[in-house]
Amino acid sequence: MAGTIITVVILFICMLVFVILGVIQCRSKNPVGFWTGIKPPDEKQVRDIPAYNKRHGGMWILYGVGIPASFFAGMPFGETAAWICMMAECVGGCVGMMVCHEHLNKKYLKKEGE
Repeated sequence: MAGTIITVVILFICMLVFVILGVIQCRSKNPVGFWTGIKPPDEKQVRDIPAYNKRHGGMWILYGVGIPASFFAGMPFGETAAWICMMAECVGGCVGMMVCHEHLNKKYLKKEGE
């Protein structure tokens, strides 16, 4: 039981990091980035900066909330199932965020010559 409590506390700390990152991105006035080490797009490259930022921020918030939510969804089936659900969400969420980021870039970034 103590291990589960420690796990939940750690998951909520992780969740807070991602949710705070998402809120900061949603409120940003300048275009936000996704990949570490790669500069975000220039303001002139983005068609709708507030929408672009809200979509990126929402993606991080959803990912953060999904981590403990997936753990709790698996808890009725046992602690091992909870861990499997959480790891599936973490890995699947990362892949989903990469795909979503590419989709957002195609939707909101201007093509050369626009």
